[in-house]
Amino acid sequence: MKRASETQLGQLHEVLAMVIRSQIEDKVEFVNEEGELIENYTASPALLAVAAKFLKDNQITVAIENDTNLDEIQSILANKSKKGRLALASVPTKEAV
Repeated sequence: MKRASETQLGQLHEVLAMVIRSQIEDKVEFVNEEGELIENYTASPALLAVAAKFLKDNQITVAIENDTNLDEIQSILANKSKKGRLALASVPTKEAV
């Protein structure tokens, strides 16, 4: 079986990156009842997982302190986990009731 050349693999890598990016950037626009333009991205969780794996496999990383969006996500997740722990309460047993 003939192996792909580095050039062919590089081209495939480039096309894959472009396809993933275009699908992630795909969005639907509509006007809500208040007349505001709303944009919803259509990327599925599966596509986002593929993109994350693609970045990881290619050793693409970002420093959180340099990215406002990631900083906001980190803050949301930190608050969510705190709220989750606080929302838990002990359930009384039959003896206590």
